[in-house]
Amino acid sequence: MGMDIFLCAKPKGFSSFSKIQDVRNKVEKGKELKLADTMLYNAIMEYNGAGLLDKSESIRLQWLKDALEANRKELYSVRSKIQRAKFAVILGKAWFDEFSSRDNCLLTYNGIEFDFVLGEKEEKL
Repeated sequence: MGMDIFLCAKPKGFSSFSKIQDVRNKVEKGKELKLADTMLYNAIMEYNGAGLLDKSESIRLQWLKDALEANRKELYSVRSKIQRAKFAVILGKAWFDEFSSRDNCLLTYNGIEFDFVLGEKEEKL
């Protein structure tokens, strides 16, 4: 058995996502959107605003593939930065200046609350 140290960031309000049609229904009825719903709604509006609704299926599919690839590249970049920060925190036994202690690890960014958790778990070798 070995001990693995982990650091994770848990964004509040993104544990589950609604169906696209449910988000559309909420908007039509003027209901308040949760953070995850707002993210889906923004994606729907981006797609609708791209002028693709009257285009062929192959053109719409290519637009989605291109958008997905652009988002993947951004995701890889963000994950790489997070991994470097996690490595530095774990290896250096340091912590972030934004937090007063390792027990108080809530940070709000762009209206989204993140809980940072550092811990250890046993792993079978």
